[in-house]
Amino acid sequence: MKPHHILYQQPHLKGPVKIKLGGVYPVTVKDVKAALVHRFIDDEPSTTLYANRLELELSQDQTIEVVLEPGFYAEKDEAFTAQFLKEDLWRGGDGIYSFNLNQGVDGFDAPKDSNTLFVFGDTFVGEINPETFRRLEPTLMPNNSYALMKAESISFHLEKADNHSVKNVFDLEPRYAKKGTSIENVLDDNETLYLSADTDEDVVIFIDLHHQKPVDTLEIGHYDDPDFKETSVRAFQKMEIYQSHNHVTYELVKRVDLSQPQGPITSIEVNLNARYIKCVIKKHRPLVGCRYLGLSYQNQRYIDFDIAVNQVFFEAPLHAWLWLQDGIILDDHFYFYPMRVIGDQTQPEGLQFKVLSTMIFKVPFTQKGLQIEKLEQKPMRNFYDHQGKTIMFGAAVMNHQDIDGYIYMYGYQSQMGFRQLLVSRIKKENLWNLDAYDYFDGQSFTPDFMKAAPVLDHVSCEMSVSYLNEGPHQGKYIAVMTFDTNTRYVAFSIGETPYGPFTPPQKIYVTPEPDIFKSTTYTYNAKAHPHLSTATDILVSYNTNTYNFDHNMSHAHIYRPRFIRLKTI
Repeated sequence: MKPHHILYQQPHLKGPVKIKLGGVYPVTVKDVKAALVHRFIDDEPSTTLYANRLELELSQDQTIEVVLEPGFYAEKDEAFTAQFLKEDLWRGGDGIYSFNLNQGVDGFDAPKDSNTLFVFGDTFVGEINPETFRRLEPTLMPNNSYALMKAESISFHLEKADNHSVKNVFDLEPRYAKKGTSIENVLDDNETLYLSADTDEDVVIFIDLHHQKPVDTLEIGHYDDPDFKETSVRAFQKMEIYQSHNHVTYELVKRVDLSQPQGPITSIEVNLNARYIKCVIKKHRPLVGCRYLGLSYQNQRYIDFDIAVNQVFFEAPLHAWLWLQDGIILDDHFYFYPMRVIGDQTQPEGLQFKVLSTMIFKVPFTQKGLQIEKLEQKPMRNFYDHQGKTIMFGAAVMNHQDIDGYIYMYGYQSQMGFRQLLVSRIKKENLWNLDAYDYFDGQSFTPDFMKAAPVLDHVSCEMSVSYLNEGPHQGKYIAVMTFDTNTRYVAFSIGETPYGPFTPPQKIYVTPEPDIFKSTTYTYNAKAHPHLSTATDILVSYNTNTYNFDHNMSHAHIYRPRFIRLKTI
């Protein structure tokens, strides 16, 4: 479609007129004799030219012409959607992201012969009734899967155990899936606590910074259980701090008396420069512990280090799983930022989960596919969840190296379900160095993720940001999301730079699946797939689900990705 195309043309009598446009379009009404033209998207008044419904009061009989203005419109891509309805044991997944396997060229207008990796979150596996589409028991749900597309033919991959049973493609290492009074609890300044074992041995904490780094401050958050105030006597009292370059020979840095804390956190000046740090806590009672341990240099808090301890009061395996977020293909490796998730039965049906943190994964990729056996993983720790506020990253990644030398990783700040876009960036050579990521604070970039400032409202948990290399917005950026995560509205926003300013999100497509499948069906997490698109004809996916598990079992076509095209006028 082109600007000034006549979208609607009908004669009308004087008086009130209501017009349905059949989709959301940027429109004007040509030469109309009316006091006002009211635009709506469904029942909500529109403050822009975009509308799928018009209301006006004609002052005389006349023919109404509704014409298109420059902008975007959306239409279904039934052919692409149909490729995810293959009749095999892969029976639907959400969390879909796509990656160009040709060295990560993930922008618009990628070579047509590019091979594509798709990854998914929770995945239904099993058989269905071909007439009613009801899922047949047993039906399995691994937490992630993937597919490969070559020459527009998609093959779905289900990971198998030695006995050929279906399992997750990606799992957490056991050290990242445990519960109890683990030493890892001290890496986040929240309510979780470390508690030692009942032994006479000193507590010895080992820290590996991965390479030599300067540290001028070590912080200790004292043991504080709000439910049992009398346990504050467990707080560390006497501590010795050592440094080492080889993890063999340690040099004493400082002896510290923590028995008279002046607040919940004690800052200790250490002024060391090493790869390894050892903290020896002299016990004053059988059980001792702490709430937080932090390292920093010149007020920059380190988040990229490993921690271990020689004793712990209680540890057990934790049933935790991964939901895959966005990532990037670089130098024959697949990097991505999955969420670490556990069940939460206190939440409503369909939402019974809790995100604990995000991770970074690195997987070699060859002609034979993903080399899972060579996978590397570690926690991101640029994650915050406290008192109703959540900060996390990995929702979208944009390879922008050709333009400004950076890879951009997007996340969001969430409060009461309202999400706002956050921006970070990293150089390619530092992608695995979590302390090298910078975060946009509204004016410039800072190494402190807690200072990240929102740049766009109403975003979804999964989304995309892409550079527009052609079209009316050439040189700008398009963010694609579901307006407020799990609504019926796919939306977009135009940014001047990768970090804004962005226009307010514009609703552009109303998803029909809640009307088709009814019950508790909802749609969510729209995003663009730029390497499968052009900047003027953008492939966009969104997920479809239902809050009721029995409803999901009743029809295998509910839980699938759908695709539309966002086209330029």
